[in-house]
Amino acid sequence: MATHFARGILTEGHLISVRLPSQCHQEARNIPPHRQSRFLASRGLLAELMFMLYGIGELPEIVTLPKGKPVFSDKNLPSFLFPMPGIWLAWR
Repeated sequence: MATHFARGILTEGHLISVRLPSQCHQEARNIPPHRQSRFLASRGLLAELMFMLYGIGELPEIVTLPKGKPVFSDKNLPSFLFPMPGIWLAWR
């Protein structure tokens, strides 16, 4: 199993991936404004990595486990971590 790391730089105006579903944008509206950019940036980074590695054009559905960890709802997709949301992404 391969492990991938991705890093993004938060730059105003370049935070949103075209690969994010409308559900991500709706979810972002429900969190405090100071966290919205990191939320969208981290999911955008994940969406771009999904496209680069697997050719998946839109970020698959993400659910949150009872302990707060986000995971793909499809158990066949790889696991991921947002150790520093919007900046780092770990994937395996």
